Amino acid sequence: MKAFTKKFLSLAVSALTLTNTISISAYADVTRGLSEEEILNSSVKPVMTVTKELLQPDSGISSKKMNISVSLSGADGKYASTGIHLFYDSRLTPERDSHGKIIIKKGDATENLKMLSGNDDTKESEGMNGLFVATSSNSDGGMDGEFFSFDVTLPADAKNGDVFPIDIVYMEYDHATDIFIDVYKKNIPMQVYLFTKGIYNSENPISNSAEYLRDMKNCSALTYIDPSCDGYIAVADSHFEETYIPCLVPSKITMQQGDTSNIIVVNQNGKKIEWTSSNTSVVTVRNGAVTAVNEGNAMVYAVCGDNVMQCEINVISNSSYLAGDANLDGKVSISDAVRILQYVANNNKYSLSAQAAKNADVYGNNDGVTANDAAAIQRYDAGVTLSLPEK
Repeated sequence: MKAFTKKFLSLAVSALTLTNTISISAYADVTRGLSEEEILNSSVKPVMTVTKELLQPDSGISSKKMNISVSLSGADGKYASTGIHLFYDSRLTPERDSHGKIIIKKGDATENLKMLSGNDDTKESEGMNGLFVATSSNSDGGMDGEFFSFDVTLPADAKNGDVFPIDIVYMEYDHATDIFIDVYKKNIPMQVYLFTKGIYNSENPISNSAEYLRDMKNCSALTYIDPSCDGYIAVADSHFEETYIPCLVPSKITMQQGDTSNIIVVNQNGKKIEWTSSNTSVVTVRNGAVTAVNEGNAMVYAVCGDNVMQCEINVISNSSYLAGDANLDGKVSISDAVRILQYVANNNKYSLSAQAAKNADVYGNNDGVTANDAAAIQRYDAGVTLSLPEK
């Protein structure tokens, strides 16, 4: 029997309801008995991301050919054998070879590894088809970069506002599990970190993604995408202007010690990015992945062609109070509103720690965590409210 660690959730903010279509029964297994502290203290913290692309709504979207790409960061030269399940919207048609198998293309991250692709895994959720990709090697030759990719074709009836979700899902079988291990199979925290922290899930929703926050402004249906999904191909509601002046998102961030956050270069226009930290004792950065080392302040710089961009990083201790930070990720965003709504819908299943509850209570005067707190954070995220708590 297969089990999942990720939830496929549908959030209807107005009704404050949560729909769980796939249950979680393997989370205790995927942690391999490690505590939360042991996971966060992993010496290697892999992050796996998937294509997030917003298309202009023109006649060219009908049967348009697209590429779905899976990328990895934070594990350069640290892994050998992997097993990854990816699910994609069943309306997308993958490109196949003469034998009917999906054509999987290796990326630069896996060029030194042997890749085995087990295609067309059993459909595990309504509207999603599965794909399994594995690697093996006699050395830790896996690198950061593009892990693999494959081409798909949009349906002929694709229209404005359509969203086609893509998701990486940890799966466990009776006699096998998805893996991400070094050649000697000793670095268990690395594997656990990837499948619990390094992909989007209900505790780390896609609303933490800069690309998602950017794209949802032009595609309203993205607001209702499953928070645990890792990527998407979407079509904008109407034509939007594209610019090619690169910028960092976010430009300022507060993090907690031990956390890792991705900084995105928007509109890099294919140019190579060089990253540096002004104070590596406070934060380190590699390929846009920032790790908070110690309390303090530092600047992260990204050089893109002739442009030099910067992001201000404020690192706080894990016990610091931050109004609105309901998911304890060291920043305040729409994902905190999602976390509060989960708690309001079912506080037995989606409990909040004492610190998280204190951070979440930002509306009224110590009246507990309610949907009003989620609404206050949404107003703050949209710039309507300039500070929290909101009185």
